[in-house]
Amino acid sequence: MLAAFGGFEAVKPKAIKEDVQTIIEKGKCFYPVDKGGNPLRSTEIRVRFCETDALGHVNNTSYFAYLEEARLDFLEETHLDHCFILASTRCDFVAQAYYNQKLVVTTSIKKIGTKSFTLSHEIINKYSSKLIAQAEAVVVYFNFDTQESEPLPQELRNFLRQHLEETESVKRK
Repeated sequence: MLAAFGGFEAVKPKAIKEDVQTIIEKGKCFYPVDKGGNPLRSTEIRVRFCETDALGHVNNTSYFAYLEEARLDFLEETHLDHCFILASTRCDFVAQAYYNQKLVVTTSIKKIGTKSFTLSHEIINKYSSKLIAQAEAVVVYFNFDTQESEPLPQELRNFLRQHLEETESVKRK
């Protein structure tokens, strides 16, 4: 099974803050961290065969499903279920991904507005740490009873500030 991943071996660091950079440099596994070595919010995806196309790579529409999964994982942490709508999303495809690869989707906050916020995502090959895609999504705080957007509650703003993008992308090979 390791041959499918170019012979790379998944290695989990004992202490992520101390070991992660060494593991990334050795090219064994990708664990996204901020400048202080703290883990970034991430979602792991294994590419299924049905997500590929006739050319053998992941179809462009599948990336939006990966982004949705990461976005929902992130929003679940707010404990404000069903208060959000997606206003826009975009994805820049940088490299190809293939069946059975493990991908990591990082999520951070790029911008906090009055009634919305912008999520920033990177999709990375877990074992080579190669950037596959970069994406953004604008999410609006929404009242479904009145069918109108509303200002972000202070509790949500505080949560979002904790994830405000103050990070650099980890250097990749």
